[in-house]
Amino acid sequence: MTSSPKQRKWYREPMVWLVLMIPASAVVMGAVMLTLAISTYDGLVVDDYYKRGLQINRSIERDASAQAFGLASIVRLGESGGVIEASLDGDASFEAPEMVNLRLYHATRPGLDLHLMLRRIAPGRYLASRPELAPGRWYAQLDAEGWRLKGELQGIKGAQQMRLGRAAMPAR
Repeated sequence: MTSSPKQRKWYREPMVWLVLMIPASAVVMGAVMLTLAISTYDGLVVDDYYKRGLQINRSIERDASAQAFGLASIVRLGESGGVIEASLDGDASFEAPEMVNLRLYHATRPGLDLHLMLRRIAPGRYLASRPELAPGRWYAQLDAEGWRLKGELQGIKGAQQMRLGRAAMPAR
């Protein structure tokens, strides 16, 4: 009188579910990856890389021009919904423009980049309204015809101050 062990149904075996989870997780992750690939912008690819390479020399000339004028700027970012104020100083030969461009580049998400026009409100002082900025590292560029100043922001929460050009260099 030998008794045979009772056969369990296949869906009650834990090893079956373990084996089925591997291909099921691959299908789910494939769907997630496909959704991300379709819905996000790939900002790293440049269509005309050759022309962008030729513009590097022009960018270097603009930096040298700002240095020759002895330009320096302090950009103050108020709270979100507030204002952005920039003060611009240069030597006696520098003629301050009526408007300057402030470009804010997000370090990892080019779709968030902003271009703001700051209007002169007093000699060497410029103003614009501050938009809402996403958290993260931002690069800033203040420029007008023929020159540019560059800087970097860490985190965008609250009011901040950033130095560009000669003002960004440590005093010697």
